[in-house]
Amino acid sequence: MFITDMDDESGVRRSTQKIADLAKGENVAFVVYGHDTEQWASLRLSPAFYE
Repeated sequence: MFITDMDDESGVRRSTQKIADLAKGENVAFVVYGHDTEQWASLRLSPAFYE
């Protein structure tokens, strides 16, 4: 979470949980959380790709 998210921390957490629940319910294999710097650092970047 970023300091700018602290004005609605519970809303951010609900939104993140909603995405996780949707991914689980739909058997999604891979979710990119666009503002998760830790995850972003671990992702393959162009020209690498995922199949």
